[in-house]
Amino acid sequence: MSLEAEARRRLREKVFALSEQRHASPGLGRPARSVVDRHRARTWAAAVIETSGLKPRALDELCETPRSGQWFKYEKGLSSPGPERVRQFESLYPGTAWYFDSPLWRFIAPEDFGALNPRALFEALPKSLQSRFVLPASQSKLFWRRRTQLPNDLRWLLEGARIRKRPFDVIAGLVALTHETVLAQDRDGLAECIDALGTFCDFMTYELDASEGLAAALPESLLIDFGRHVFDLMSGHPRLRKPDSSAMRIFGR
Repeated sequence: MSLEAEARRRLREKVFALSEQRHASPGLGRPARSVVDRHRARTWAAAVIETSGLKPRALDELCETPRSGQWFKYEKGLSSPGPERVRQFESLYPGTAWYFDSPLWRFIAPEDFGALNPRALFEALPKSLQSRFVLPASQSKLFWRRRTQLPNDLRWLLEGARIRKRPFDVIAGLVALTHETVLAQDRDGLAECIDALGTFCDFMTYELDASEGLAAALPESLLIDFGRHVFDLMSGHPRLRKPDSSAMRIFGR
């Protein structure tokens, strides 16, 4: 890792830490917004801005709330849109509602790890990813999951992050596979998933332009918290303790 890349990584960690401190104590009389809620609003707003090509001020005017600053609040995660607002922009810019309504926001919470069936997350994936994992609904009422090989799935998702440039969808797929290994009680598979999460965090840090567009609002700190939680649960696994393990570099302490 070059000195420049290491400096960028440390800078981003400081930015995340300062952001969390700034929002942790909103003051008397104001209920604290959860980290998940803030990321959810930011990611949705970034998706709408990127898809529409409009600036926040123009989106305020589109909502007939000129000079309200509402879209600035969405963009910074200070406020969340209501269901009607999400539907309004889904009708104008199809596909943007996925970034707000995705089950990912429930599955990425570390405290729920191991307690959720990932079927809902697999079935909510965009069609381009869903068809990799989910059988057509007409085939069976009982069996919905395609039989695939986990290493191939992980490799396919990581390659897709570079080729298809839809990193949010890749995060959802990786988190779904990680939950699935627990459901299947596959310890080695879980270790593979944790390592893939570390590889993807490397990709977000060093290869994505995180200064603008949707990449700037990816829930990176949530993914790192999720990965660290699972890593700690599996910290004795030899695969994760290798010096060249991406999970060891990103999640090890």
